[in-house]
Amino acid sequence: MRKLTIYFLMLGMFINSGYALNTTDLDFSFPVLLVMLFIQFCLLLTQKIYWDVRLASGCAIFIVLILISYLVHGGTDSVFFIVKLVLIILSAYLFHLILSPEEFVHVFIRTMRMITLISLFLYGVRLLLGSVLPIVINRNGVSYETGIVTFFIEDSSRLLGIFWEPGILATYIIISLVLMILYHIKRTFTVSIFLLALLLTQSTAGFGLLLLVGVLYLVHDIAHFNLKLLFLLVISLILFIFMENIIEILLYYFPEIFIKLVQKHTSTSTRINSFWLNYQVYMTAPISGLGFSQANYLYTLLMQKTYSQYLVVSQTSTTGYFLASMGISGGIYTWEWFINCMRTPYPIIEKLIIFILFLLIVNKEPHTLFLATYSIMFLFGRKGIQI
Repeated sequence: MRKLTIYFLMLGMFINSGYALNTTDLDFSFPVLLVMLFIQFCLLLTQKIYWDVRLASGCAIFIVLILISYLVHGGTDSVFFIVKLVLIILSAYLFHLILSPEEFVHVFIRTMRMITLISLFLYGVRLLLGSVLPIVINRNGVSYETGIVTFFIEDSSRLLGIFWEPGILATYIIISLVLMILYHIKRTFTVSIFLLALLLTQSTAGFGLLLLVGVLYLVHDIAHFNLKLLFLLVISLILFIFMENIIEILLYYFPEIFIKLVQKHTSTSTRINSFWLNYQVYMTAPISGLGFSQANYLYTLLMQKTYSQYLVVSQTSTTGYFLASMGISGGIYTWEWFINCMRTPYPIIEKLIIFILFLLIVNKEPHTLFLATYSIMFLFGRKGIQI
């Protein structure tokens, strides 16, 4: 029973981490979050817990600073947004009171593997039979073919999994690969499906991060070189480099099946410039920030004014958004990533690679309300004992 409960909690974690329906009127992530918190507190009362003073104080200070920022800005932020943000951070921390690091990592990877396998299977069905799923339009006008356990953007061949964009699936695949390296989990089949799914997301940022993962693998596992995993990494990079040529060949021989692979990729300009626009917002009130609502409003105005109207104007820099919203105290988000990565039991070069990799991850998508990402941040900072 406990095992099923933990897997439910992990699935709920991903539902609160960029789930596609979160951007529609069918969003049910907050009720799921409340149920998760209830279950987590029940587990705290029925089992031994893993206690870490530094981790607990880091979580508490983070939450207190968010609440102080809300009070400083006179309630200009949505109460619902602040409550959800605080509860997400709290839930992310509670995972590490009730689970050992090894159990958390294994359940995380197995859940991601399940999500990926289901997505790949339905991707193949869609290629052969076409689209048969009902359409749901989100608040930004994006049409999703909705399968609850898998989504597709209408008229797009990119793999999304359960998330609202391919880049988020790529992010959590990258995180899974990092955890497999750090915890010496040797599963060639799991790595294979992750790399195949990553290829099908067609995420340029994802493949760039994969290079950094490859460096981490070589540095971390140099004494236990797994030639099969290295071979898979090299093959995946070759496939990415020659992706256009491969697509042309597939189109030539199988035009009916692969015609949808020809499409324009979304511009990455906003990812490159998002932090700097947030920095401009931050400089208007560097001590106190503007509050989450006002910072996002000014950010949107600057993006529309500075860049083409055809670019997406949503937040993609989480570190920049916290600074713009909370001022200097918003630096705690980046500080928590840094200090927790430095607490990992690895050589300094690995600690720096991990920190740089996750700094890039949280600045390519808006992770402000992504429960899974906070959970990984707290995972790296664990040095507690079971009581």
